[in-house]
Amino acid sequence: MDRDRLPSGLIAMIKIATRALVAACSMPGSTGLKRVGELTGMSQGVISRWQGDDYSDLIPTDVVFLLEFHLHRPIFARTLAELTGHRLVALADDEDDPGCDITGLTTDLVRIVGSVGRVGARLGVALEDRKVTRREARDTLKAIGEHENDLAAAKRRLARFAEGG
Repeated sequence: MDRDRLPSGLIAMIKIATRALVAACSMPGSTGLKRVGELTGMSQGVISRWQGDDYSDLIPTDVVFLLEFHLHRPIFARTLAELTGHRLVALADDEDDPGCDITGLTTDLVRIVGSVGRVGARLGVALEDRKVTRREARDTLKAIGEHENDLAAAKRRLARFAEGG
């Protein structure tokens, strides 16, 4: 998308939200800039450009998703919601289901989708030359085992929901 199509006020809001998101990533002994670099593999210079009003660089959407997932805080999403007259409310604050573990279940979902991808990738590599080596078989079995562990964790969490707890 051409950046010139975005209203300048929206670009300013994106930069503000980006700065807030990066700052929220700080931990004891690590600045937000450093932590974002560790999580994304991006250089501090690139991350600084995302935040700087003098630069046209905008934070990529996948980075926003990654950081908000790690933080469990919808900083960027809240800004976008407010721009459209909406408000985000944590599911755990829902009066109808005060003790739900939606965040844990969401984490399970992300892990399962990731482990399915890893199993598929391992099988694809193993079958690519139509010869499955011992190493490829072991690597694929390991990926399948990790996937089974992810499924078991989700199963345990869902069982608690099914029991009403």
